[in-house]
Order: sequence, then C-alpha cells, then structure tokens
Amino acid sequence: MNVTGSETHSVGELALALGKRFGKEVKLVGEEAPTAWLNNASKSHSKFGTPPTGIEDMLDRIVDWFKRGGLLMGRPTHFETCDGNY
Repeated sequence: MNVTGSETHSVGELALALGKRFGKEVKLVGEEAPTAWLNNASKSHSKFGTPPTGIEDMLDRIVDWFKRGGLLMGRPTHFETCDGNY
C-alpha cells in the first residue's frame, strides 16, 4: 500500500523548493525520464484519510530539521533507480 500525499511532485520541483528555502542555487543535470514513478495512494487515503501535513509544511519542517542539526541515516535514496531494485 502506497502512503503518500495526494499531489504529484517531481524530484526536480522539490529540489528547487528546498534550494530556495536554504538560500542555495540548485543545478539540475539531465532530464527527467518519461518512465518516472508515480504513486497512487488512494487506497491508503480511503483507509486512513489524506495526510494532515501538506507539502509546503513538510518542506519547511525538513529545512528546520537540518538547520537545527538534524541527522541523516546515511542511507542512499536511489532516486536515480527506475527498475524497482533498491
């Protein structure tokens, strides 16, 4: 079951939004593949409702976490992986 928000966002769009919040220039290299993954969370939304936190608030919380010295788990994101093998 996918647990995501109801909107569709690209990795590039989110990178630009985070860069703006951090006051950093973002340089996107290459182009998004036409085979980009999309999640359909309608099943989880019907069971649990839509997430109470919107994307703008989530991005603000992520930036706040890092600015306060929040830690990373040191695990790769695999954003570049499109074959389902992570």
